[in-house]
Amino acid sequence: MDILKAIDTQKIISWRRYLHTYPEVSFKEFKTTEYLVQQLANYPEIEIIRPAATGLVAVLKGGKPGKTIGLRADIDALPIAEEASVPFTSKNSGVMHACGHDATRPCC
Repeated sequence: MDILKAIDTQKIISWRRYLHTYPEVSFKEFKTTEYLVQQLANYPEIEIIRPAATGLVAVLKGGKPGKTIGLRADIDALPIAEEASVPFTSKNSGVMHACGHDATRPCC
């Protein structure tokens, strides 16, 4: 299965909105980690490694020999009150994903 064809844009947007609705601060991302594991488990090509209770490593091996690419993503939120008025506003009082690097448009 081509993983890029298996995950459509709307699914990715729904993941992002869920994560922004239920943010967790550093070292307390238990529900966030479980959510990511549940979503990634739908793709058998992805190996999920759990080195810690809060966080994961997802390995997608290509079918060809060659170089390896590594990507890193933070899943922690900041202890800041959400002021945005969007359908996916934080439901965790005083905590939000406020880093600003995860979207180019406020609609997503």
